[in-house]
Amino acid sequence: MSLWQAAIDACEPVVDWILRQYYKNNNITTAAGKRTYTTAGLAVVASLRDPVEQEHYLQKMSNKIDVSVEVLRAKMKHEPSEKKQRKPVKVKQGITSRPESELADNLLALALIDREVAKLVVNVPSEIFPGEAARNLAGQLKTNPDDLQNSTEYVKILSLRADARYAGWSEQDCYHEATRLIRRIKDEYKKQQKNILTIALRDAEEVGDEVKMRKLLKEIQELNKEIYS
Repeated sequence: MSLWQAAIDACEPVVDWILRQYYKNNNITTAAGKRTYTTAGLAVVASLRDPVEQEHYLQKMSNKIDVSVEVLRAKMKHEPSEKKQRKPVKVKQGITSRPESELADNLLALALIDREVAKLVVNVPSEIFPGEAARNLAGQLKTNPDDLQNSTEYVKILSLRADARYAGWSEQDCYHEATRLIRRIKDEYKKQQKNILTIALRDAEEVGDEVKMRKLLKEIQELNKEIYS
């Protein structure tokens, strides 16, 4: 077996990790805690493409909080979700149709209307945001957050997105959504870096560079731990 194949993921799936964090961070013995947990958790489940996978996680959530799968499915049907609200978008004024870019757009839109979310964005490295417009806005939130009204068309579009997507959300729900988006943005960035390293590892394997192969394999394994732990 080649060295790069040893880097294949064998850790806890990302969705399991996220749902576990939501469960730990909410008091599910209360109605409010169950509401917050299911709102955040179902947003994740709704984003999954495979209906079997969705059913798997609905069942897990049902067992966790003693609520029927039918109730969870009904709530998911009526809750705003990234999957249900996603529409084809033309590449214009910094808004793109790439999934990782839409995650960043949603996070930055939230940051424009919620100060606590903006504080979270300040702690996210600007370079992990996909696209120049998103990186520039993330940087501006750190250095000059009070001057956003005079900013680019990208900011105006995000403001409209925030009004359409997050109007009526509680501060707590916005905060949980922001933490979920940040986690996914970071994961997407790390996966991209892992892909780059994996290609480099295969190239090093082809030329028999053992030193470089071991170095790259170590970096890939470290990324795996960050993504899945």
